[in-house]
Amino acid sequence: MLHDAASKPLQRRLKDDWSYIYWNDTALFSEEYQDTIYSLLVEISTKAFGADMTPYWHDRRKGRFFEKVSKFCLLVDPLGNISGWTGYHRRIFGNAHCLYLDSSGVLPESQGGGLMGHVHARMIASECLTYAPRPVYLVARTESPVVYRLLRNGCGAENIWPAPGTGVDRRVALIATDVAEWLGQSDKFDPDSLRILGAYDNLDALYGDLPSCGDPAIDTFFRETLRPEDAYIVIAKAGLPRIAQQWGKREIKAVRAQSRRLPWLAAKPAGR
Repeated sequence: MLHDAASKPLQRRLKDDWSYIYWNDTALFSEEYQDTIYSLLVEISTKAFGADMTPYWHDRRKGRFFEKVSKFCLLVDPLGNISGWTGYHRRIFGNAHCLYLDSSGVLPESQGGGLMGHVHARMIASECLTYAPRPVYLVARTESPVVYRLLRNGCGAENIWPAPGTGVDRRVALIATDVAEWLGQSDKFDPDSLRILGAYDNLDALYGDLPSCGDPAIDTFFRETLRPEDAYIVIAKAGLPRIAQQWGKREIKAVRAQSRRLPWLAAKPAGR
């Protein structure tokens, strides 16, 4: 397990002996520890995206990624190997409370089980509880239909932008404009479409093969409107009732899966 003398991670359990470790204080990472984490991120992200991610993480380090990120997580498989990563920035954009969902990925052999979705659901539910009844806006710069579908399923089709055939809400446009400036890409940003032209022009393409989410309408929307180096600033409005429901479903599913694997857990009598 990864440990640093200045900043030790916390750990939370997921289903089937998976877990994740996380930090709220990555600014305390030593240079040597950052070397270790960045090397790990290059290795697993290159496998996850099918493209050399060395230039990407080189740029993120130059931009002092670990000094800025609010929470950083690593997905851990049952054998203790790191299989994915994610993180977010807690920011005010457009005078609204936002979570900017940073780069995320899972190794190909570990995809499809909803594990990263479970991690995100916990993080987002906690943030929504903290700021209720005010909404929290989830923000991501992405060219991935998979990320878009996850946000749409979590927040509702009526609460996500951009959306085919739907104009951009004024509050959303203000948020996206601030995000583009924060990313240093205002000159590449189109506020009417929320598209950043050349968002990843420091890479050949973010993905070796563009991902598919399995929803023909979403997949077509992304493929017809983005080039490999482009991205959208995707914004989803997260309301506490819906997010709590989504989080609850995942927690119940995880407990049931654990109960099937450990029958004594399901049969244990209630105590006082």
